[in-house]
Amino acid sequence: MLDSYDLIFAHMIWSQYWAGLMCIIDKSFRNKVTWIEHNVYQNRKNVEWKILSLLGKFVNEVIAVSSEVSDFFYSRTSIKPKVIHNPIVVPKKLIGFSKFNKKYFDIAVYGRLVHQKNSFLAINSFLKFSEHNNLRHLPRLIIIGDGPLKEKIFGEFSSHRDIKFLGYNKRDEALKTLAE
Repeated sequence: MLDSYDLIFAHMIWSQYWAGLMCIIDKSFRNKVTWIEHNVYQNRKNVEWKILSLLGKFVNEVIAVSSEVSDFFYSRTSIKPKVIHNPIVVPKKLIGFSKFNKKYFDIAVYGRLVHQKNSFLAINSFLKFSEHNNLRHLPRLIIIGDGPLKEKIFGEFSSHRDIKFLGYNKRDEALKTLAE
């Protein structure tokens, strides 16, 4: 069945294993298999990384969704993924520049509040950025999302008047907020 495809994208670890194994069994798969690393699970066992290191030598390419994922994957496998950032597309019909506020510069974080998304890095980067006194606009951070870290993040940063927590929003509502 796989012979009928020109490109094969393996997103999850087991699909990476099987696609990599197919590249060893049949060399014709080597130019059509691409592994996509969405998240690097730091709790993977050494044997899993060794399997990825071996099989990854036979696939066409490995793509990571961020520099951090690429660097970590490389550190564990010696295979350097190409980085293609995982984008959010905001439909043009939602983007309205008439709402531009000359007093504030809004920055938004949208996603699950889990360890692997590293919300603390985004928030601490924002706080460091907002310390600059020569900014033309007052920065504000809007956090859209929910997850296991919600209470911890809210507890630690809710006292900052320039950080706003929206919690979970349906995709369309979150995209409207991002568009604004």
